[in-house]
Amino acid sequence: WSSSIVDKCIISNVKEGYGTYCSIDTCNAVIKNSIIITNNVLDAYGIRIQGGGNNSYNNIVLVKNGNSIVRKGIGVEFDAKENIIKNNLVSGFRTNIEGLSSISAIVENNISLFGNEKGYTANALTNMRNNISSFNNIGLSYPTVLNTDYNLYFQNSINTTGQLAEHDIVADPMFVNDTIPVYGGSYNYHLQKYSQAIDAGDPNILDVDGSRSDIGMFGGP
Repeated sequence: WSSSIVDKCIISNVKEGYGTYCSIDTCNAVIKNSIIITNNVLDAYGIRIQGGGNNSYNNIVLVKNGNSIVRKGIGVEFDAKENIIKNNLVSGFRTNIEGLSSISAIVENNISLFGNEKGYTANALTNMRNNISSFNNIGLSYPTVLNTDYNLYFQNSINTTGQLAEHDIVADPMFVNDTIPVYGGSYNYHLQKYSQAIDAGDPNILDVDGSRSDIGMFGGP
């Protein structure tokens, strides 16, 4: 209900991993460096955003036993005012990542996989860069023109509901091991040496070593 910070936690065997319930502008919650595994039940959430601000960094958000009927991985229930989602791996939900906001949203360097309906959603206030969307039904769903570019799409049934941006890539990201992520599984979403996602992100976003950002969850500052 407040500007909480959740850091380095493992949350599992739940219907809802973490929720912000903030109707006031000053509430700005943070969840980072954590693992969330939801049960495979209707209307479950990994991270649920209800008002206020959301900052989700460096998390792994999965469904127990892979693909599911679970509702949303990082999902907006209503009126997220500031929505920042960076460097997360989200897999197996009906909608994996909702980059929606009533003021501003940043969706950068995430990987969204095996979404039964949508990998990402966005609106006109979303700034979306350096993300990978693979094996989803719809890679990116958005109702209006938005600020999105430098993303990579692979083997979605439909890559986007609109047009690909100028620097978007449709190609195999060449993950080390792209098996469905489950807790304790052998998946590995680092990029192999000759991946087209290496040094292919927005040139205004740099990796830790000062080079141009890789696309995906291991890129960016």
